[in-house]
Amino acid sequence: MSGDDDMIWPGEAPAPEDDDKTVILPMPVLPDPPVAPTSGTPEDEGPEDPLFLHGFAGLLRQAARHMGDGPLHPATLARLATDTASLHRYPERALPTPDLRALYESLIADTDDLAEPIYVPPLPEKTPDREAQERAARGIGLFALLRHYERHAGDKPRIGRNLRLRDALVALGQDPFLMTPAGDLARFDPGAAPPMVRAQVLGFFGPFGALPLNWSEEIARWFRNGDEAFTAFADIFTARFQELFFRTWSDAHAITQFDHPTDDRFRTYLLSVMGNGTAAMRDRDGLPDTLRAGMAGLAAGAVKSPVRLQQMLSRHFRGKAQVDIEEMVPSWLEFESDAQNRLGMRSATLGRDMFLGARVRSVSERIRLHLHVARIEDYFNFLPGKPDHEHLRAIVFWYLGLAFEVELVLWLPRPQISPAVLGKTAQLGWMACIAPQPGNPDHLVRATAFVLKPPPPDDGEGAAFDRAA
Repeated sequence: MSGDDDMIWPGEAPAPEDDDKTVILPMPVLPDPPVAPTSGTPEDEGPEDPLFLHGFAGLLRQAARHMGDGPLHPATLARLATDTASLHRYPERALPTPDLRALYESLIADTDDLAEPIYVPPLPEKTPDREAQERAARGIGLFALLRHYERHAGDKPRIGRNLRLRDALVALGQDPFLMTPAGDLARFDPGAAPPMVRAQVLGFFGPFGALPLNWSEEIARWFRNGDEAFTAFADIFTARFQELFFRTWSDAHAITQFDHPTDDRFRTYLLSVMGNGTAAMRDRDGLPDTLRAGMAGLAAGAVKSPVRLQQMLSRHFRGKAQVDIEEMVPSWLEFESDAQNRLGMRSATLGRDMFLGARVRSVSERIRLHLHVARIEDYFNFLPGKPDHEHLRAIVFWYLGLAFEVELVLWLPRPQISPAVLGKTAQLGWMACIAPQPGNPDHLVRATAFVLKPPPPDDGEGAAFDRAA
């Protein structure tokens, strides 16, 4: 099929076989054809009727649509689209040039019937950069990647909270596609500024996108042929939607809040349950708020429980000491001088409130903490002035307040106790003893016992215990 005999002329309107349904109908009166320029197409190349040219352009577009996935070079398709658009818009100015007619003949004819088959340039291969971007995107989750960049962003605004485009941590977007995605990302370029992330989720394209699938198919064809205009337009909305979706996901997960200590909303929630949520109550003792937040579930109860205190201490000193708590430890409750009995004045009623002396025996004012340590090094760390002692004091009085006296007893295995050597192992009051008698190595020896004192009221730590008291 070639030549003018194979063309579709006005009046020969066959039944359309495609979706375009372009039909050339005969007109009662045809306008005079325009005069072709002397340097234009010869007369025998075909009629110059604008109506014919309009229908000719429609047929070209129709044929090119069916050949969009065929062997045509993208540049050829682009030139064909430009020429047919010009014919549709200005039919009185355009003429069917020889190359345009030859192109149409090649579209509607079998290549086997052509004397000289049309030359089809090979499609350009993907650039190494694009292939590298696709390889870099394999096996990476979208939210995990965004969390990584947000964690290392320093003082820049978090994703979804930037007010200016230049403050964006990543350049988000989506390439058009049709198949069900095998992963979250299509392309990833960490070397770009900002890093480029092309996701296959939470966008307009694909089988789960907002646009109809036939729209995605057409846009994907444009994208493959180098026309990325619509994709760039859709990225304006896609990027913002992906940022806000990640922001919602991140705000709902405690681990992502932990990446930003100055903006950790989850830690604020936990500390507020314990009365330390405001800025004035943060970091007021030797125990970091991060460790304190991990004990929120145990410390939130209004009733003070020895079991909860034992669990908190065992959790914090795991691997260093075994903790036991002894309740109802007898102690002497001393009275102020003005609270003592005075005959004829106060506290002098027999059988009710009269007592003798300046103190009274009580079993509800003191508890005893037994710490069984396995090494002599851990023993020294629990002595006053050492880090473990500061943490122990902070946890105990933060939970109990100042309502109880606390006595601390440290226990050591017998083999860990060595005889005192001046300048080496001797510490008067803490570790200065003769060599213990040989015996069971698992036997524990009571090494020392002392009262665990809270910080003085004028110390910055003291105010941290007022809540529990």
